[in-house]
Amino acid sequence: MMRLLTVIIFSFSLPVLADVRLWVPSTTTAGNIGGRAGADELCDDDVNKPAVASSTTRAFISVSAADEIRDMPSLYNIPTNEVIFRRDGTTQIAPNFAALLNADTVDLTNSIGVTLRFIWTASDSIGSHTSSCNNWNSASNSESGERGIASAKINIYIGGNVSSCNESSSLYCITYTAPAGASASTGLTEW
Repeated sequence: MMRLLTVIIFSFSLPVLADVRLWVPSTTTAGNIGGRAGADELCDDDVNKPAVASSTTRAFISVSAADEIRDMPSLYNIPTNEVIFRRDGTTQIAPNFAALLNADTVDLTNSIGVTLRFIWTASDSIGSHTSSCNNWNSASNSESGERGIASAKINIYIGGNVSSCNESSSLYCITYTAPAGASASTGLTEW
């Protein structure tokens, strides 16, 4: 009697999704943050920074017309088609990056923060640069910066409140990983 052994080898791919989290740091600052580098450092060094392996953290802020929130995906390789979560990694803020900049017509799913807190953004509701305390290098009460409100789900989360640069506000920070592509897996099944 002959036994027939069938071996099936299969291969499949699973997409490895990026992890994108938008959050509020524990610290506040006047408008003299130190430009993009200082703002990014403030976020990267904050105790509220989520523990996400192999991630990049940046300030979610416009600095100049050449460095606006709306351009962050192309400037800093932030994923555009992934869900944006709060710091906890489970509470959804928006279905993707474009939805963050569409709060004029569609509210965010959830606010970024849970308490009323002013946030330096230097941006209008579509992520374009507005007033930025001299590109985040001034704490003068004669200069101004645009702020949002962390507990808002409508367009004022990102802008709509202009304040003197000597005022203390927080930032938004974004921590993200780039999608790793697909992971291949093979298996062996026998009968």
